[in-house]
Amino acid sequence: MLLAATAAAGCAGDLTTSTAGPGDVVIDRGAVVLNRGDRTLTVIPFAERASSRTIALGSAGAPVDLAVRGGVAVVPMGEAGGVVVANLRTGAVERTLAMAPGFDARRAAFVNDTLVLVTNPSRGTLTPLNPVTGRVGAPIAAGGDAPVDVLRSGARVYVLNGAAGARARGMVTVLDTLLRPAGTAALSGIDPVAAVARGDLLYVLLAGQPGQGNGALSTVNVPSLRETGFVEGFGESPESMALDARGSLYVPVRKQGLVIFNPSTGVFLHGAGSPLPLGGMDDAVRVASDPAGFVYALQPGTCERAGTLVRLHSDGTPAASALTGICPADVEFTSLPPR
Repeated sequence: MLLAATAAAGCAGDLTTSTAGPGDVVIDRGAVVLNRGDRTLTVIPFAERASSRTIALGSAGAPVDLAVRGGVAVVPMGEAGGVVVANLRTGAVERTLAMAPGFDARRAAFVNDTLVLVTNPSRGTLTPLNPVTGRVGAPIAAGGDAPVDVLRSGARVYVLNGAAGARARGMVTVLDTLLRPAGTAALSGIDPVAAVARGDLLYVLLAGQPGQGNGALSTVNVPSLRETGFVEGFGESPESMALDARGSLYVPVRKQGLVIFNPSTGVFLHGAGSPLPLGGMDDAVRVASDPAGFVYALQPGTCERAGTLVRLHSDGTPAASALTGICPADVEFTSLPPR
């Protein structure tokens, strides 16, 4: 069985999105949530009458990030824990990959089924690894002072690089899928933290300076690798964003609410001065979109009990929810191959 014990709880219903008909090939679709509080993954199926299951990540290190492809989840565990590889079908940790001494495993992204890149900001490098065989390759230069995130989209891999100095501007390093350098793009803002791609455009969220409330968005034209747009107004130290099916960007601002921005028109549907409050959702730590363009938000609450994964309506209001583990921090979406 893929799924076991923790039942999904609905706010306006559960997270079911479709039901297989007679003769359909059953593919398990769902969300995988990383929980930092109890060091687990919660696998939440998008199917009727199915229950969530919990995967324990072990006691070494501290879970930082999550990358998922098919039935494989990769979890960087910080400086002391290496990288955990979990099988979402069996619900077991298959291996824990030890990294070089001093390696601080922070962010991860699949490039293909057998290649994952893991960032090491303290050394300005990326380490390739094979989650299937467990082989860890030699580190490669990230192209900047501190790689803070990595994203694969189409035929390119984008590395968000911070820079030394409190006022230094960020940059994007571009690699091809063979990990060869393909160029860089300079950003006007400080501290890039997240990116999403749409067509020939890359949107980069910048946290800005702490205490200044100057979160911003850069738009990069990918073919020319030039920043073509820079918009402030994203509040205090934003950390994540999601792009919905209509092309609107959703950005949570802690203890305030949700900023919604249409980059095509340059119009804030909800700005940092009047964010969408979302009731109890105003402490959402992360947003993400699934392959269909639905946007979800993670609500950790007080981190003393189970958190919540909430699917949002197109206007940003809650549509449905499911329970997670304690202190959820990241979510990815996947389709598992038929059993």
